[in-house]
Amino acid sequence: MMKYCLHFFIFALLTLTATAADDLLVGRDKLNPDPSNLYCVGRGMANIGTAIVELPRNVVYENYEFPVMGSLIGLEKGAFFTMYRMFAGLYDVMSLGFSGNLCYGDKFPDLVFYSPWQPDK
Repeated sequence: MMKYCLHFFIFALLTLTATAADDLLVGRDKLNPDPSNLYCVGRGMANIGTAIVELPRNVVYENYEFPVMGSLIGLEKGAFFTMYRMFAGLYDVMSLGFSGNLCYGDKFPDLVFYSPWQPDK
């Protein structure tokens, strides 16, 4: 029984993550102005699975601006953003997609892959 539940969970995760990634392939804006429920649930599952990427992303980003102290600042900022992205993803999944863009904006995009890895020069 557990084996079937695990297979269903993996299938659902892949399907919903692909739905969330559809906007990347179609080339829509980074912040979907009116996301559907399925998109929000897929975005939530993708954010739960990729939240840990915020840690190295922030370390790299802060090291561009502050070469020595950037590692410490990036670790602190990355830990906060990781927890925020994880809870935003949980909120998306638990609300069954009725969350809209409540947790997301220009400074905190839908997916971690939309976030900048280096500052604009």
